[in-house]
Amino acid sequence: LEIATNDGTKSASLTGTGGNTSSSGSLSPTFVDFGDQRLSAGPTSTKTFTLTSSGTADLTIPAGGISLTGTDADQFAVSPYSTCVAGTSSVPSGQPCTVKVTFDPSSTGAKSATLEIQTSGGTKVASLIGNGVVSPIIAGSGTPTSTFLNVTVSCGDSSPCFLRLTGRKVGASSRLIPQTVSLSAGQQRTVTLSYSLALRRDLANGGRVRVTATNTEHGVTASVTLRVPK
Repeated sequence: LEIATNDGTKSASLTGTGGNTSSSGSLSPTFVDFGDQRLSAGPTSTKTFTLTSSGTADLTIPAGGISLTGTDADQFAVSPYSTCVAGTSSVPSGQPCTVKVTFDPSSTGAKSATLEIQTSGGTKVASLIGNGVVSPIIAGSGTPTSTFLNVTVSCGDSSPCFLRLTGRKVGASSRLIPQTVSLSAGQQRTVTLSYSLALRRDLANGGRVRVTATNTEHGVTASVTLRVPK
């Protein structure tokens, strides 16, 4: 550094080390399995993904920088309660923000998608999977007799299903004679279930019978408890 004065030129030596500022970050977790979700049950509870800034400059997310891609992207959704917000988020080094995702299948079967977050430190991705399943619907039909009872079963309108119907006296081991029933999408059927000899004896003075419908493809169940009069 030189400064010209009326007393001559004054100088000083300057030294320093140049440094680059850059943004970087990481996303965790990078894989989430939402498991089985019943159709028409609404979205799952949220799963949280944490984006952490680790560079020397703030990590930014451009407008439109948070998206879901893949074959089943429409089966998942980014929650508005996420703190990472595309176009406005600026995450200081060492600080996190979160993206929350839900799963709400509209059809049965395995679903997959990818969460993509574009940042000033590169694109961060996480894999998402889940499984849509059909939940049986079961209700009593009429008044149970001393030898049999009737139930009405269905599996909703979206998919056919194959149900196994079982039951037992509440508080005892005696059982109904099991049955299987195949239903087309949207079909409802009334099924008569007979008592085993042991159950007939146990119900001689009345009691309660719990009947369970199991979707044999997914293992999802629904139950109803019916009172058998004396």
